[in-house]
Parts: sequence; C-alpha cells; structure tokens
Amino acid sequence: MFNRIRVVTMLMMVLGVFALLQLVSGGLLFSSLQHNQQGFVISNELRQQQSELTSTWDLMLQTRINLSRSAARMMMGTSNQQSSAKTDLLQNAKTTLAQAAAHYTTFKNMTPLPAMAEASASVDEKYQRYQAALTELIQFLDNGNMDAYFAQPTQGMQNALGEALGNYAQVSENLYRQTFDQSAHDYRFAQWQLGILAIVLVLILIVVWYGIRQALLNPLARVIAHIREIASGDLTKTLTVSGRNEIGELAGTVDHMQRSLTDTVTQVREGSDAIYSGTSEIAAGNTDLSSRTEQQASALEETAASMEQLTATVKQNADNARQASQLAQSASDTARHGGKVVDGVVNTMHEIADSSKKIADIISVIDGIAFQTNIFGAERGGRSGARGRTGARFCGSGRRGA
Repeated sequence: MFNRIRVVTMLMMVLGVFALLQLVSGGLLFSSLQHNQQGFVISNELRQQQSELTSTWDLMLQTRINLSRSAARMMMGTSNQQSSAKTDLLQNAKTTLAQAAAHYTTFKNMTPLPAMAEASASVDEKYQRYQAALTELIQFLDNGNMDAYFAQPTQGMQNALGEALGNYAQVSENLYRQTFDQSAHDYRFAQWQLGILAIVLVLILIVVWYGIRQALLNPLARVIAHIREIASGDLTKTLTVSGRNEIGELAGTVDHMQRSLTDTVTQVREGSDAIYSGTSEIAAGNTDLSSRTEQQASALEETAASMEQLTATVKQNADNARQASQLAQSASDTARHGGKVVDGVVNTMHEIADSSKKIADIISVIDGIAFQTNIFGAERGGRSGARGRTGARFCGSGRRGA
C-alpha cells in the first residue's frame, strides 16, 4: 500500500496530520483558556461585588451604632459636653451613611451576573428600606424626636438586610465553587486531552515510521545493494522493487541501466573475440611472411654468391683485355718491322673483337639479371629485414661491378 504512494504525497499527508493535531490541540487549549478566563472574570467580579457589599454593610452598622450612641447621649442629659458629643456622633453617622451609599452605588454600577440577579434584587430592596430608615433616624435625632426614633422598626429592617446579604454571600459562594469546579474539570479534561493527543501522536509516529520503512528505507536499501553488486561486476541478478513512487522509478532506472550495461559488456566481449581472431590471423600471416622472407633472403644470398662469381669473371676478362691491349701495343711496335707480324696482330685483334662481343653479351645478360634482382630485392627486402637489404646491396655491388 505504501509503495503506491509517492514520497512527496506521503510527507504532505504527514505534515497535514500534524497540522491537524496542532489545530485540534490549539483549539482545545484555547477553549480551556477561555473557560479559565471566564472563571477568573466571574471570581474577580464576585470578589469586587462582595467587597463593596461588605463595606456597605459595615458602614451602615457603624452608622446605626453612632445613631444609638447619639440617642443615648441625648437621653443622659443636656449639658454642653453631652450636646457636643451628640453632635459629633450624629455627624459621624451622616458621614458613614454617605460612605455606605457610595460603596453601594459602586456595587450597583457593576454588571450583575445572571446567577446573582435574584439575590442582587433582594439585597437592593432591603438596602433601600434600611437606608431610608437610617436617614429617618438621623432626621429624628436632629429634631430631637426620641419617641419617633424608638418607635421605628429599624432592627427588623437591619435583620432583613443582613439575611439578604447572607443569601447573596451564599449564592456567591455557590457560584464561586461552581467556577472552581469548572476550572478543575477543565484542568482534568486538558490532562485527558494531552494524554489522548500523546497516544495519537505516538500511533501516528509508529504508522509514519512503518510507512517510511516500507516505502523508502527498505526499497532504497535493496536498490543500494543491487548497485553495489553491479559495481562488483555481477550483472546476473535482477532488482525486484514494485511501486509507483520515486523509489520505484529509481529502481526502474537502475534496472534499465543494468540492461544497457549488460548489452554494452556483451558487445565489448564480441568485439574482443573478433579482435582476438583477427590478431591470430595476423600472427599466422606474420609467421608465413617471415618464412617467405627467409626464403627470399636465401635466394638473395645465392644471387649474391652468383654475382661474386660474375664479378670474378668480369675481373678476369678485364685482365685479359689489358693483356690484349698490351699485346696490341707490342704488335703496333713490331708492326713497323714486318707485315707478317701485322697480319698476326690483325688476326689476334679479330679474335679479341670476337671475345669482346661475347663479353658485351655476357655483360648485357648480367645487367638484366642484376636489374631484375634489384627489383625483386626492393620488393622483398622491406619485409625481409636486414638480410634483404644486404641482398639489395649485393645486387647493387654486382651491378656496379658489371
């Protein structure tokens, strides 16, 4: 299966799978971070709202205490000192009530969470009633109307606001716990996600490694081993690598190269055999030529011996001619003394003339023999070596001698 997939396609598929895993893990991580951010925002808002309500409650209690102390001072007497303390306590009550109103305004300006809407509405209702009651108490003390002060049911309103704040705190605590539980659940879910992604990644790596071995490493190892066998001179083995990927194309190219190399080696071997056959024929021809050259050299040696004999004969005839010339000179000298001697000399000269004609004929025959021998030696002497050249020199010497 893997050998039918191209290596580039396989790598792109692996990169695509890893990119998909990256996107999935990134999306899960983003979702977990988003949940954590929401939990953090909820926790922060709950903390701020609870802080503002706590400050409001504390300041309103402080206002109630200051009002109670101011009322007690008014009941104790009307001295200047008591009047001054009453005025200070009443002023402190007004200040703390204003501060409580400021904190509650900050709380109201915060966007209430959907889960806290009902509790916030209950707190707002109880706060408005209790804040109005404290404002009336301050007015009663300013006017000195103690009967109205003690007749107002302020404690019930305070208890109602306390219960509303307690309920708000309980709902806030429940929401905080839900947020914490959600964060813990997201953390455990993230752990499971990382574990599953790690397992999937390991499985993908195993599959990729198996695919690389089947599609790339094992076929490439077989191709390399086959190339080494070709390099060592073994052209008999065949390469069996199937597939339509790059390694299959490489194997096909190597197999084509092997066939071409086999054809080339076969042609070289046939050429070597032809060269060996031609060399054998040339060697046989050289042997035959050598034997013929030796025969020609022997013939030239015989011709040279004959030429030496002819040379000796020519020398002898030349000596005879010189002797005849001397005799002719002697005959010329003695011719003055008698015709008889002249007749004998004339007869002798005729005989010499006949001998000279014979000598001329002999020289003509020798010259023809020498010319033919020279031509034969020139044709055969180049291939017969030093002996042929020696025969040619003999022929030339014989010709010059003739």
